[in-house]
Amino acid sequence: MPVESVVTGILSSIIHSGLRRPFQSFVGTHGRLSEIDRALTDSGDLDDPLHRGALDDLIKVIGNRHGEYSQGVKCFLDDLNNSAIPDALKEAAVIGSSTEGAYAAFELMYRSHGELPFDARKFFNSFNTAIQQRVKKKVEDEGILEILQAHSAELAGRIETLHDCMIQAQDIPPMSQRQYDALRLKTAKGIEQEHKQISVETTQGAKKVTIDKLVLPARLQLVSDEESFPSPHRDSDNVHRPTTSFLKFRREFKKAIILGDPGGGKTTLTQLLCFELSKSVRLQASNSNSKHFEPQDLQLPFRVVIRTFENRLAKDASYNLFKYLVDELSIFADFEEGQARSFIQQSLILGKAVLIFDGLDEVLNVAARRDMVRRIERFALKYSACPSLITSRIVGYRDAPIADDFQLLTLSRFNEAEVEKYSERFIRTVKNETASEAKESAKRFLRETETSASDLRVNPLLLGLMVFIFSVKGGVPNNRPEIYKECSLLMFEKWDQRRAINFEFPKDFDLLDLFGYLASEIFGAPETEEGVDEGWLEEKLRAFFDNWYVSGG
Repeated sequence: MPVESVVTGILSSIIHSGLRRPFQSFVGTHGRLSEIDRALTDSGDLDDPLHRGALDDLIKVIGNRHGEYSQGVKCFLDDLNNSAIPDALKEAAVIGSSTEGAYAAFELMYRSHGELPFDARKFFNSFNTAIQQRVKKKVEDEGILEILQAHSAELAGRIETLHDCMIQAQDIPPMSQRQYDALRLKTAKGIEQEHKQISVETTQGAKKVTIDKLVLPARLQLVSDEESFPSPHRDSDNVHRPTTSFLKFRREFKKAIILGDPGGGKTTLTQLLCFELSKSVRLQASNSNSKHFEPQDLQLPFRVVIRTFENRLAKDASYNLFKYLVDELSIFADFEEGQARSFIQQSLILGKAVLIFDGLDEVLNVAARRDMVRRIERFALKYSACPSLITSRIVGYRDAPIADDFQLLTLSRFNEAEVEKYSERFIRTVKNETASEAKESAKRFLRETETSASDLRVNPLLLGLMVFIFSVKGGVPNNRPEIYKECSLLMFEKWDQRRAINFEFPKDFDLLDLFGYLASEIFGAPETEEGVDEGWLEEKLRAFFDNWYVSGG
């Protein structure tokens, strides 16, 4: 195949995906721009001719000076496609803003690939022109120019932050692509290994299970306005609110915060995200010609466990989020610190990573949580080429909310089908039953808990605790206080140990029934689940102890 055809085809793919991807990044948070999203993400015809003059220049540079389409050129074009540069050019084309920030990032990538058979500035200009022409045609064809102009200031703010991120490329020396790719693969393998398994308690001790064999991908619901802000008691997530699949969310989000219940699966979601992304990076490295990977599948997950970061910050006031990433990746991939810093900087500036901040709610002091929010917002803004995801509990979130340019979503509770499927998987894991045996056991578990705990089963943590009790003891208590009591014991003695939370019951402690009683009074009711006051708690304690002393303890 002539080099002109090969290069034209590849650039068609890059430009098409560059148009298809990025609008979801800022339109998703602004429902009134959904028409723009629909128009500019329409797949169209991939064979449409692009701006011929720009491509002719590009083809002359590559064809006449190099003579053939080399592996080095292919690697550069693939790398370009998997960066945030097409996004930056496309968004700049929408309102005609400067692209110099994108050029700084482009030049960093160009230099990292060593000697290439074309001039960096000329290639960039040609590529930029081709994208501008495609965007212009798309806008005119769909008749949405007036909508874009009406919201140009809003779009300009988004583009400016992306420009500021990419222009930082001027200040860092490029890491060679060979070295970068080697470190990227090494990092991906380390992250995948770190997140691939979760522990499940059995009668023989903790059992490691590959995460995707047990965990169900989350369903997410968009919080569109203040009136739809969720409460912990959500009537099984209101069937009238549409849900988004985990895969769709993973490939489309730009800045998002996911709210959920305690034990609702927030940390598990981030663990699954880290596992799937790092696995995709590893698989793509060994199948570089495969067309099955979307660019969003190949972003490395950089996860910050906020509780851990807060502890380190308490010991060293100068500690920051970038240093946290350096420390963590040095563990995962056995980096030298200088290597880690260069690798992380290049990844963040080129948009080749996903930033994950897990557990905002675990900063208990409200003032400290607000400070943490400011740190995260500044970091996400500085590296806006990368998607950013934050998780938090619903209760207390409004005491220290994130900036409103973050898309707000809630983590759905399990529906009936998911309760049954998770129960089957858990039973197979704990009891080593066959698929058919686990299915029958799960049905028996569902029958036993239908009356007393059907609303508790929708919470992944409580479901796992109850299935474990069912598997070990052959049944589940038939009243809610006893269920909470058994679950509390299991959490204190088993689950919390895995999170480095060590708890020992005092030797004379015989009031565990009180936990079950209070839990049964608090959870499941909308008026108490968001929190109770001192008067309510005093009243319930009096009622419990009156009964306790009357019955003889």
